[in-house]
Amino acid sequence: MPRSSRWRRSAWSPAANAHLLAGLRQEQVDFVIGRLVDPSGMQGLSFEPLYSECLIFVVRDGHPLARQGRVSPASLDQWRLVLPDAGTRIRESADRFFLGSGIGLPERVVETIDASFGRSYVRQTDAVWFVPEGAVEADLREGRLLRLPVDTRSTEGAVGLTVRAGYLPSAAVQRLLEDIRRCVPAARA
Repeated sequence: MPRSSRWRRSAWSPAANAHLLAGLRQEQVDFVIGRLVDPSGMQGLSFEPLYSECLIFVVRDGHPLARQGRVSPASLDQWRLVLPDAGTRIRESADRFFLGSGIGLPERVVETIDASFGRSYVRQTDAVWFVPEGAVEADLREGRLLRLPVDTRSTEGAVGLTVRAGYLPSAAVQRLLEDIRRCVPAARA
C-alpha cells in the first residue's frame, strides 16, 4: 500500500460489498477495492481490474493437515472452517467451491471478513481458513500461516477498483488511486 506519510487522512473499512457499494452510490466513499460483483449490481458503477486471485485454505504451523502431502476437500469437513460472511461475493465463491467438489456446504463454520480476527483465530486453533490469497500473503511469506495443498483455481476472481460511473476524483483521491495502481504489480510479483 502507498506510504501513509503522503496522506493526511484516509479511512479503510472492510465490509461486505453490498454495504460498500451502497456507500459508493450515496457518495459516502470515493472508491471500493474488492472483487467484481454480479453484473446486476454494477449499474451506475465502473470496475477497473487490478489483478486476479483465488481463495486458498490456510492453517497454523503445526496443524495436523499441514503435514499431509495432499488434502482433499472432503477431509476438511472434520475441521471448523473460517469462511467469509454469508452474502458476500467471496462467500458465494467459497460455497460454489464446496458444492462443485461434491461435498455440500460445511456446517462447522465461523464467519468473518475481518482478516485480523481470522488470522488470530486460526493461529490459536485447529480451524482451517478459506481466505483470499492476498489477505494472507505476508503471513505465508513469513511462515505464520501455511497453505494447504488443495486445488482452488475454480475460486479465482478479479479484484479491482469500483467507482461511480463518470466519477471525477479530487486531486488527492486521484493521487491515491495512482499509488494503488502502481503498488499492485509490485505486490503481486
